[in-house]
Amino acid sequence: VAKVVGSLTVVSANPTQTYRITILNSPNVNAFALPGGYLYITRGLLALANDSAELAAVIAHEMGHVTANHGLQRQQLEAEEGLATKVVSDVLGDSPTAKAALIRGKLRLAQFSRNQELEADAIGIK
Repeated sequence: VAKVVGSLTVVSANPTQTYRITILNSPNVNAFALPGGYLYITRGLLALANDSAELAAVIAHEMGHVTANHGLQRQQLEAEEGLATKVVSDVLGDSPTAKAALIRGKLRLAQFSRNQELEADAIGIK
């Protein structure tokens, strides 16, 4: 895994980025990235990958999240939505208008997540 990450880093948009890899002892098929270059890959994903090219595709996608600062952007958006939720609840209470505003906030987060996934794909395939 470290060799794949090293090879990808050299040709990435940010070759000076340092990555820290953690293999999670889980049968679930998953990988994710956190701000600062932390990459997490499950044993389930490693078992499913047929070769290093498949693994590289997943890792490149996760590196794309780091390059685009998606984790930090997500934290900021969630904080903004949390504040908006509190204000809406305090001002409008449990009214239908308040509920509609809260649903719009959740949809905004979901759309943001979809856009991040597409952007990470685009960065990863470069």
